[in-house]
Amino acid sequence: MVTARASVVLLRQDFPAKPESVPSARRAAHSAVAGLCDEETAQVIVHLVSELVTNAIQAITQRLARTPPGAQATAAPPVVTLALGHADGVVRIEVADPILRAPAVRVAHEFDEGGRGLYLVALQSRCWGWEVRAHRKIVWCEVALRAGCPTHGDRSGPA
Repeated sequence: MVTARASVVLLRQDFPAKPESVPSARRAAHSAVAGLCDEETAQVIVHLVSELVTNAIQAITQRLARTPPGAQATAAPPVVTLALGHADGVVRIEVADPILRAPAVRVAHEFDEGGRGLYLVALQSRCWGWEVRAHRKIVWCEVALRAGCPTHGDRSGPA
């Protein structure tokens, strides 16, 4: 799932499309990047994973709410796939789901409880986008690792 640009796959895991999966996805992402970057960058990655996985689960939940009950019983339980890859000082996060509707950045009003997810993804990542592969929508974003991160070699201290 992580594109050819990512030379090292850090994580590829399916999660049930249920809100309870979001903490598990965050933990898996944190474990995958531990030692790859500083804790602040790891927390940004975890936050981006949380936003993208939450959005995917909400899209699936909204679609299921509009599906006749008989049709739900015959379908396989939907999953969200999280993939993390690393190449050239960049971590790429990809979240795939079966809902092909294009994601859109919304303008949330001050007291709205939601609607800020992709806006925050755009602010915290160096770039983001989406595509369709193998009949699944993939929303992705990239985070640049800092120069002092372990994978870049910290040259700020004594040799």
